[in-house]
Amino acid sequence: MLKKFNHINCATYKNFNWELNEFGKINIIYGHNGAGKTVLSRLIRSFETKELPQGYDDIKFKIQINSNNYFSETDIKNADFEVRVYNRDFVNKNLNFLINGENSGSILSFQSAILGEHNDIIFRAIKELENKIGKKPDPENAIIASGFVGDIIYITQQIEDKIREKSKKENDLNSKLSKIAQDIKYSSLLAEPNYNITKVKEEIKNITLENLDSNILNDEQLQININRLRDESKEAIKLNFNFQQAQMSEILSQAKILVEEKLTPREEIQDELRKWLEAGLDFHSHTKEEQECKFCKGKVSKERITELLENLNDERRQINKSKIEKLTNLIKDINNNYEKYLKNIHAIRKEALYLEYQEEGEKIKNDAEEIFNKYNNLLKTILKKLGDKYENPYKDIIFGNFTDNSNEVAKIIEDFKNLANKNNKKTDRLSKDKEDAKKAIITSEISKKLKDIDYFSKQQEIEELDNELNRLNNYKNDKIKEKEEAEEKKRKLHDEISSEQASINNINRYLNSFFGNETLQFRVLEDKVGEFEILRNGQKADNLSEGECTLIGFCYFMAKLQDLKTDGTNPIIWIDDPISSLDSNHIFFVFSLIDSELFNKDKELKYQQLFISTHNLDFLKYLKQLTVKDGKKNRFIAIKNDRENKFSRMYMIQKDENGSKIVDMPKFLKDYTTEFSYLFEQIYKHKNINEIDNEDTKTILTYNFGNNLRKFLEIYLFFKYPQKKSLGVETIERFFGSTQNAILLNRYIQEYSHLREILERGMKPLDIPESKKIAEFVLETIKKKDPEQYEALCESIKEKDIEISKKRLFDE
Repeated sequence: MLKKFNHINCATYKNFNWELNEFGKINIIYGHNGAGKTVLSRLIRSFETKELPQGYDDIKFKIQINSNNYFSETDIKNADFEVRVYNRDFVNKNLNFLINGENSGSILSFQSAILGEHNDIIFRAIKELENKIGKKPDPENAIIASGFVGDIIYITQQIEDKIREKSKKENDLNSKLSKIAQDIKYSSLLAEPNYNITKVKEEIKNITLENLDSNILNDEQLQININRLRDESKEAIKLNFNFQQAQMSEILSQAKILVEEKLTPREEIQDELRKWLEAGLDFHSHTKEEQECKFCKGKVSKERITELLENLNDERRQINKSKIEKLTNLIKDINNNYEKYLKNIHAIRKEALYLEYQEEGEKIKNDAEEIFNKYNNLLKTILKKLGDKYENPYKDIIFGNFTDNSNEVAKIIEDFKNLANKNNKKTDRLSKDKEDAKKAIITSEISKKLKDIDYFSKQQEIEELDNELNRLNNYKNDKIKEKEEAEEKKRKLHDEISSEQASINNINRYLNSFFGNETLQFRVLEDKVGEFEILRNGQKADNLSEGECTLIGFCYFMAKLQDLKTDGTNPIIWIDDPISSLDSNHIFFVFSLIDSELFNKDKELKYQQLFISTHNLDFLKYLKQLTVKDGKKNRFIAIKNDRENKFSRMYMIQKDENGSKIVDMPKFLKDYTTEFSYLFEQIYKHKNINEIDNEDTKTILTYNFGNNLRKFLEIYLFFKYPQKKSLGVETIERFFGSTQNAILLNRYIQEYSHLREILERGMKPLDIPESKKIAEFVLETIKKKDPEQYEALCESIKEKDIEISKKRLFDE
């Protein structure tokens, strides 16, 4: 069943959303022409024609079918939603000759339940196609699935089984992947609080069965990456080595020459005495003719002093000494750099290096100390040799052969620089290295777990299920296509069946039996299958009135409800405005056809659901009298009396500047067959006004009472005394008795329904007790003089009369 229009954005409906009770079994919709009734019927008819209605831009709608099924504009081609709609489009499509003014034309073929002998061959072909198409299983009637339908059901079951199996395997695998994600998420080492199964699956994209083992880190690799993760940023290491590798070779060469240079003195003086002499001359004058020796107290002449000075003043010796001093100073400078080099080496503490370089750093430091000590010892040896020569210039000294380890020093310094450079560069790329280390560990952990859970084998099983599902779906689609092709062939064969005469007989029966209209008749053209002509009084009809067109179109629709396409489908019936705006002569006949053909003899609707929309108030009045059977109470009840909404719903379409919307039918349209009944109810309520608690309601009843009473008495007394005179004292007195009562009642009616001549009346409040007495008097008089009418009026407003006060209207 159609439950509701959840949403409509089409034509006059501007984003309408449903806020009402759901549709019932029978639904009556009232609305003026142009309000939007036909739009609703066109949206529903799109499910019958399998195409959206033309002439609307950007159609959007959503309807609810049953408890939890919904259809929208995208579902019309494939929705399993059987409907039969009568509206203007139905007439245009099937009876175009009524629209274009032609006197005859083709009606689209439809199949009646009455068939001729010449259709047997086609029916055998249809039967074969029906066997191929097959049936759905029905255990209650011992029907098993067969044909394409059975194949599709069987394949669908296989697909559902495979989907469940696949889902189980995927869930199991996902559960294990979630456990992997949890282990990584809560790892104190990796610190990945947001790690989840999605990231695990993203990582798996880069892992294959071929590279699985290579992704798993061994203990050493794992420790290296752990160390990288634990590394903290280090300050840059600055080294200041100013080592000249070629210098040692030059020093050795010069020192050997200076130390081994042979010098000959002018006078042989022992070396120790020569030293004593050099020192002693500094304590004596070099210009005195004669002086006392500071050591022996003897006399020393100027000539002897000059002679000794000349002996000591050996030019080669001086040159040798000078060179030794220069070379010695150079070596001492180098020696000073050695101290700086040692400081540089010791400045590179173990903590200053990243974990992966600490071992290398310690080895370089140990090697450097040995190499630098060897280099320094060589310098010291050279200095000692040079010192000996400096002190004993005329002594023959052998310099010897020494190993120059400058290349080792240069190498170790280069190693230091490389180590510092690596360490400093790691500081620059530390965040990336950590990320790479983390990724390597995560990849390793995931790879190990994938191996443990046999992931790739399980994934292969899922892929095989996917392939099987693709195969089954393709096979199912092939079967669906074969079924659709068979159904299309069956449809075409149905269209070939010649059942026009039986169908026309039905239409003529409707025209004659229900509408009492024997002037219009259909006649099939014998030489043209599917074509006919319309006769009026036995002659070809010209200039059909709008009412006649409406009759023909509606009769044709009702006849189509008996064709083979509809038989057994139990569709929803939607009838949109079957009454012509220009011809209301056939309103009751249309209602009679609906009442007799759409309901069985027990007054039960033959179809799944019924919708009728109209703009015609007379037709609405009849529709409210549609009678259905109340099974529980075993009685018949009119729709207008269906207070509990067991069978029916009544709606109204309103249209304003904001567009059309569907609302509950207002009470004045839903509950009252005539305005006469409504006016009686207002007077009846006023009689009981003291029992009403709502002050607004009491005020409305009081201030409208004068008008309501005048209008009610005008129509009531006109039917009692049909005459040309307007409502006045004479007419009122004729029914209500004494002249005094008539005058006072007439005065109340005139004064309280008009203000033009008595403006002062509008400046005073109304008196409820007085008007209440008027209501009681009027009702009591009607009840007394016209009891049958009074009882009928009470029944029309669903009230049982209570005892009215026996006080006379004007008793004190």
